[in-house]
Amino acid sequence: MESSTSLTSTPRMRAHIGPNWAASVPVNRLSALARYGQLSKAQTIERAPEPRRTALLTAVVCQLEAQAVDDALDLFTGSAGAVLHRIVDDDRTAGGVAHR
Repeated sequence: MESSTSLTSTPRMRAHIGPNWAASVPVNRLSALARYGQLSKAQTIERAPEPRRTALLTAVVCQLEAQAVDDALDLFTGSAGAVLHRIVDDDRTAGGVAHR
């Protein structure tokens, strides 16, 4: 089933539904919709009435986007920490100024 508006990217989706839509949806409801959408078969979502289908897919995309951002931040934090630790160790072994 093709919709009349192609929402192939997150920015297009956000423009379609509005920038502050998530503020009006309770967090528990958004999580429940995302969980239901991720556990559902494609046929179940396809057969859902239009407002619910859009809500399910939007909640899933937002949940996945939030998880991706969290994972990227964790990866960055780990990498930055490892680099800083290596710099401090190299400085100490080279006889640099003692760090507190």
